[in-house]
Amino acid sequence: MLKKSAIVGPDWQRGGIVAVTALSLLSILAGWNPAFAEEFDILNQTKTTIYHLYVAPEGASHWSDDALGEDEEDALEPGDSITLRDLDPGRYKFKMVVENDRDCIVPNVQLQAGRTLELDGEFLERCR
Repeated sequence: MLKKSAIVGPDWQRGGIVAVTALSLLSILAGWNPAFAEEFDILNQTKTTIYHLYVAPEGASHWSDDALGEDEEDALEPGDSITLRDLDPGRYKFKMVVENDRDCIVPNVQLQAGRTLELDGEFLERCR
C-alpha cells in the first residue's frame, strides 16, 4: 500500500514560514487562537485506478490543482492512500479521472477531522 500526500488548500494558506511565524506572534500577542486547517486521509478501496483527483468546496466553481500530480505514475492505485492537507472540515465535491479518461464528479463529500474517507464501489456509484 502506497501513501501519498498533497496540499490542496487555497493559495493564501500556503504562505510559508513567514506567514506561520507572523500568525504565531499575533496569536501570542493578541491571545488569539486560530483554527488551522486539517489533514484528511483518502483511501482508494475501489478496484479502479484514479489518475487525477481535484477537490472543491461544495458550491464552488473552481477546482484545486490535481492532488495526485500530473504524471500517470502518480495515480492512486487500489489500496493506495493520499493525505490532503490545508482543508477545513466540511462538504466538498471530488472530481476524479478514472480508467478510459472518464470524469467522475461526486458531490456532497463530507470531510471530518480525524476520519479517513474510504473511496469504495458505493462512492463511485455516486458519480455524475
